[in-house]
Amino acid sequence: ANLRVMAGGDDIPGAILYGAADVAAASIAASSAAEEVGDAGLHAAYWTTGPKGMQFGEDGQGPIFSFVPGDDHGLGLMETNPQGRFISTNVNYSGTDISPILEWLGDDAGSFVGTEGELNDGLIQFKGYVAIDEAGLHTFRSASDDGSVVFVGNQVVVNNDGGHGAPGPAPDGSAFFPAAGLYPIEVAWFNGNWTNDAGDHGGANIDLTMDGESIAGSIFQPVGGLPAVSAGGISSVALSEGNVVIEYSGTLKSAEVVTGPYSAVDGASSPYSVPAAKAAEFFIAE
Repeated sequence: ANLRVMAGGDDIPGAILYGAADVAAASIAASSAAEEVGDAGLHAAYWTTGPKGMQFGEDGQGPIFSFVPGDDHGLGLMETNPQGRFISTNVNYSGTDISPILEWLGDDAGSFVGTEGELNDGLIQFKGYVAIDEAGLHTFRSASDDGSVVFVGNQVVVNNDGGHGAPGPAPDGSAFFPAAGLYPIEVAWFNGNWTNDAGDHGGANIDLTMDGESIAGSIFQPVGGLPAVSAGGISSVALSEGNVVIEYSGTLKSAEVVTGPYSAVDGASSPYSVPAAKAAEFFIAE
């Protein structure tokens, strides 16, 4: 007994046939592949918020990158101007809540532009392209503390969202590519502030791999170089004698929800001090 699968009189390459292992994989459209990309690495944007600004849901550990209303705070923040940008060559970083961004970036620190800060209540978005050398199934792993989500070709490939330690509850995912090519990739990562009463700090980590290997060498920037950074940004947020003290440059703006709308804070100057009396209030500087 024999079976031969053909299309238009030609044999179909085995690489584009689905197997049982492919059923749960995200299906990536060939039309999303790019014809031209920039240099090696990914464009990355960096935000910080006020204390506990990345903690939502039950016990403050809910998702923030979901398209479900109420769980989309991170997606909303990524629509605002970041306080810093850099080029990521590896998407492999580790530190704690209070790690300064330049220390956390290691060898990538030299590409950073904008206002420096720490990783507590921080969010980073990585964007660019991933090179797929062979059609078929490829696996991705985003081991992170706290949450991360990986999109390839606008499809969710890894959903490791929410507040948690590394590697997280769902760091693994897979995608099926119909052809080799350069496909859009976006990684969204956030870190809450889990410093306890004893002063112990939580981790701030992400390690992205593809097919069990480092993704370095397989990622490329969009054409055109890093976008410009706005003149303003929050450089530090601290609690002092019951007040939230914010150091910033530019114009300080506040909102009742992280997705905005944000309005300028009347009469504010840096450092700006506000009583920690509200259940939640969010600040950005532009």
